[in-house]
This record gives sequence, C-alpha cells and structure tokens, in this order.
Amino acid sequence: MSKSFCYWTVADGKYASMAESLIYSARLQGVTEPFFVWSDRNVKGATETFRSGSFDKSHYLFKLNFLKHKVVDLFYDYYVFLDCDTWFVRNPGDVLAQMKGDPIHVAMESNCNNPESLRPDWWGCPLDEFCTLMWDKGVRSNSVFNNNAGLFIVQNEAVDHVFRLGYEFWYYAESKGIKFTEEAALAFTSHMLMSDPYRHQLRENREFWASDWLGHWKDQIPRNEPWNFTDYMTMEEYEVNPAIVHAMRSKNLMIELSKSIYEPS
Repeated sequence: MSKSFCYWTVADGKYASMAESLIYSARLQGVTEPFFVWSDRNVKGATETFRSGSFDKSHYLFKLNFLKHKVVDLFYDYYVFLDCDTWFVRNPGDVLAQMKGDPIHVAMESNCNNPESLRPDWWGCPLDEFCTLMWDKGVRSNSVFNNNAGLFIVQNEAVDHVFRLGYEFWYYAESKGIKFTEEAALAFTSHMLMSDPYRHQLRENREFWASDWLGHWKDQIPRNEPWNFTDYMTMEEYEVNPAIVHAMRSKNLMIELSKSIYEPS
C-alpha cells in the first residue's frame, strides 16, 4: 500500500509571501501533494491555511511544537516540513525514498567529530562538547552530524518520539549552559531514531535537497543545474543538483516574486 504525505510550513508576516512562491515553484514542477500552511493570513496556493495565532519563535522550537500539536492532526502517513525560503527546480519524485525505512529524515550535513574541521563550534557550542553531549545522551555513532532544519520528514507514528527526544536534548544542553536552536534537537533525534545516520548524509542524497547557505543562488531563483555545496565544517566542496533548494539567500526575491505570481499588474 502506498504511503501518503503532505508538505507543511509555518509562515506569518513576510514569510507568507515566501510560502506562496515556494508552493508556486512546486506546482510549476508538477508536484501535486497537499501543502498546508499555518499563517496570520491566507496563503495563496496553499491546500489550506490555518491560523497560526501568536507563538514563541525563540530558538525556532516552534517547528517541533506545531508538528506535535497541529500537524499530526492532519492524519497523513508522513509530514514533510519545508522552510518558506525553499524552491523546487524539478519534481523530486519519490520523496519517501529518503526515509530509507527510518521514521525520520534530516539531511546530515557535516561530521562534527572530523579532525579536519575548520570551525571550532556549532551554534556557539565547541564541537567536542557538542559531540560529548550527544554521546552522553545515547548517540552511538562515531560521527556526530549537524544539519540544516530547512527540511525534515517525520512519520506519523514517530511524532511523539521526535517531540520528546528533541526537547529532552535541548533541555539537557541548556542545563550545561548551551542554548541551541531546533537544529541540534533534530540532530539528536535523528541520530537516535535512524538505523544508520550515515545513509542520510547530504552527500549521499545530493539529488534531493540541499541548503544554499553560502549563496550560490543569492538574489536569484535557483535553476535545475549542478552547483557546488560547501561542507559547513571542513569547507570541502562537492557537486550537488538537488530537486529542492533551501534558497536561504533569495528571500527578498521570493517575496517580490509572489506579487507577480498572484497579483499580476
């Protein structure tokens, strides 16, 4: 039996316009799955817009809160979160193939236990301390990966586990004087729930999704062509051609584009 999934995001204020461009890009590439948005206004193109109300945005933990308290009520088999500044350059095809039999998918970007790392920390936490925090809480892999939380996929049955484990690690780190974002919470959860986190590395799935954190597509709409992704820790470059681009440096352009898409002159 085929599994169902939907895309979702949280998009109030200017992010609502980005979400409109995001959804437009997906439909342009033939993506037909539902898009649900929590916002303070109607998001054009969305399958349905739910009122987000006011919510705490500190540390971006609202992503876990919406997943646990809102998104799970949609009753799909899987939920695919996308940050609003995301662009589809082609149809990603079998999205759920990214799960590899696991209840969660997050792209593992960099090995924080790599002695060749050029960075000393992640979110202000020394890399050796981050690795120790992860191992002390039960992570068993020698490599400890960071991630970008612009996309994550969670199986319906795993939502409670993802929420609990994420907050468990976040509060544990806080007790040690470190206040991470939701990315560290998702990193810990992924290591704990994945059968093999190495299989979820971005470099192993470079045709699906990647974050344009250095701005290869800065102030441009990403195109369906290869480009070089740079490892956040080692600065190693390798070629990617993702169907879905986290266009982190194209926010303003996506806001302006939404006007021409939905409000033609």
